[in-house]
Order: sequence, then C-alpha cells, then structure tokens
Amino acid sequence: MIETDAEQAKSDWCMDVSMTVNGSSRTLRVEPRTTLLDALRDELGLTGPKKSRDRGGMRSVHSAH
Repeated sequence: MIETDAEQAKSDWCMDVSMTVNGSSRTLRVEPRTTLLDALRDELGLTGPKKSRDRGGMRSVHSAH
C-alpha cells in the first residue's frame, strides 16, 4: 500500500487503541483527540452508540443491547 505524505503525517501522530466490542477484540489506529464515540461510529461503523451528558457535565456513551 502506498501512503501519501498526508496519510504518513497522520499515521505518525496516531496511536493504537485496543478494546473489546461486542465480544470481539479490536485494535484501532486513531488520533489522540478521537473520542470513544467517534471511534465506534467512524472506525467500526457502529450506529447504535449515542452520546449523553449527566447533570454534572460528564459525558458517556450508551449502546442498547
């Protein structure tokens, strides 16, 4: 695979993140500023996870089973 300069620059700033999603181990290469919600939606193509905020301003990700 041939990477463009822009792709290589992005790759240099990315980090590997491992997680278990729906019982499967997954490793994603994402930018440090990527949120869990964005990784689930954009990188794994999941549309079920939703963002919410509680009274204290904390954010969380919810997914229906």
